[in-house]
Amino acid sequence: MLEHVLSSNRVLARLMNLVNPLAVRMMGANINRRTVDNVVRSGLTIEKVTDLGGGIFKLIEARKTITPHSDQSSCIQSHCLYGAEMNILVVDDDPQVVNFLKRGLTHKGYAVVTASNGAEALAEARERQPDLVILDIMMPGIDGIEVSRRLRQASKLPILMLTAKDTVVDRVTGLDSGADDYLVKPFVFDELLARIRALLRRSQPAEGELLRFSDLSLNTATREATRGGKPVELTAQEFDLLELLMRHPRQVLKRNVISERVWGYDFGGDYHVIEVYVGYLRSKLEAGGQPRLIHTVRGVGYVLRE
Repeated sequence: MLEHVLSSNRVLARLMNLVNPLAVRMMGANINRRTVDNVVRSGLTIEKVTDLGGGIFKLIEARKTITPHSDQSSCIQSHCLYGAEMNILVVDDDPQVVNFLKRGLTHKGYAVVTASNGAEALAEARERQPDLVILDIMMPGIDGIEVSRRLRQASKLPILMLTAKDTVVDRVTGLDSGADDYLVKPFVFDELLARIRALLRRSQPAEGELLRFSDLSLNTATREATRGGKPVELTAQEFDLLELLMRHPRQVLKRNVISERVWGYDFGGDYHVIEVYVGYLRSKLEAGGQPRLIHTVRGVGYVLRE
């Protein structure tokens, strides 16, 4: 038998009695979906909650992020960078997926805007200027691939493809369209959060390094590459792959290591995506007839050497 379900007012009254931004534990308090939403809107972040089924949740821990006398928005390190709340645009034509992502991301403190098709996504991106886009591929009208292409032409906005299309060709097509990462449904929510954090960190300005090898230079702050003094235009994934190789010159990097470091997961033995991107890099770096720097070590991986 479930314990008594606390009303929204009782939960908020108990949580908002805190004057300082510290954690409060409410062991055993059962709340419904409406209360969860109200708690989040009040400026509190639910840190731990257990789903008891039937739309009832056991609230384990909530963290106060504003005081009752403050009208400033909350900012938690995990989802705020440089003091600003991060905004995410979720694009999917499946309302169940959209609702799940909106609830989960909101509970983690992100501001979430949604769109159900490509046209809405492009309009919301222009109006809202989100910090990151989570984008499905298979949608009516303008599909996710075309949305990604148009977004990439207009900005360097981080794009995470979240789709049921799981073949290597699908991944390559998605990444080639301008996406920065690719996650296949069904997915683990914690992995999605980790990928979001990684993309947001990557998109922030930082004090970078100037990596050099032979006549090749890579500026990690401006994400610009040159060879022989001439600029080389690279996509996000191409840049990350080249940066990994330049941080480990003359070292043979195994393909599973490359996939985990650049794409965030192991391709399970099918490394065609890496081969494709190595090919892209070679064609760009050798466009002026320069000698090859990225070499294949058959059956193992790749090495950057003269």
